[in-house]
Amino acid sequence: MTYTFQEYSAIHKTGCDAFQQMDENLVHHQAILSVGGGFMFGYQVLITNPAQGAFIQFLNISYTKTHGVQQNQETLELIWGLVMSTFFWGATLGSLLIQVIADSLGRKNGIVAAFVVQIAGLAIAIASYFVSIFYFCLYIETL
Repeated sequence: MTYTFQEYSAIHKTGCDAFQQMDENLVHHQAILSVGGGFMFGYQVLITNPAQGAFIQFLNISYTKTHGVQQNQETLELIWGLVMSTFFWGATLGSLLIQVIADSLGRKNGIVAAFVVQIAGLAIAIASYFVSIFYFCLYIETL
């Protein structure tokens, strides 16, 4: 089957319009899904965490042992919220610095450096069980 130039142009134009419309819809849907994915992750970590009560109880015991003062539930939940938000601030900072680290250290050495920092944080967390350095441990783990 042969087409004239006008017929071919009409078919091609219709096809391009359909693809352009599909591309615009695809971009909108991808944007919505990418924004919504972060909210779902944050909701699962912060709101529906079943161990949150145990962590707040641990925080209360540690705070009382360190400062000799027992806090009310609202203050403990505020402190716990601040501690949990450091996870997201660290993730944001890491995502912003990943290019700089990869360029300066290389990918493999950057991953090795991240493991070294993680192992140091783990060692401090283990030591905090035996030594009363709870706040120092929290600070180092958020790096």
